[in-house]
Amino acid sequence: MLLYFISFLLIVSFFVLNMFVGVVVENFHKCRQNQEVEEAKRREDKRRRRMEKKRRDAQKIPYYASYSPLRLWIHTLCTTYYLDLFITFIICINVITMSLEHYSQPRVRLEGAVGVVGWWGGHI
Repeated sequence: MLLYFISFLLIVSFFVLNMFVGVVVENFHKCRQNQEVEEAKRREDKRRRRMEKKRRDAQKIPYYASYSPLRLWIHTLCTTYYLDLFITFIICINVITMSLEHYSQPRVRLEGAVGVVGWWGGHI
């Protein structure tokens, strides 16, 4: 008799536990589906807003469209990538010439060139 009740309790407890886990997993899947639907709506709205912004930006006139030709040329020169490279090159040359002028270094034959490069580097 004791064996019957112990086996009955074990089987019923596993059955109840299995039902509980099944309900939890089913609710989890329902919530996940709802979240996926909401996320898809959110992504679609975000894509729609991005496309609308691109369309509005494409219709806008750039801020520099009304510049005079000289001012437009100066603007183009100042915003180009090659100006950054040129300035970087000048800074590197200036650093090298400053290192040649360091205190207690032996005299270099290129003192005049070092002075000219230092002057130009300081003014640019």
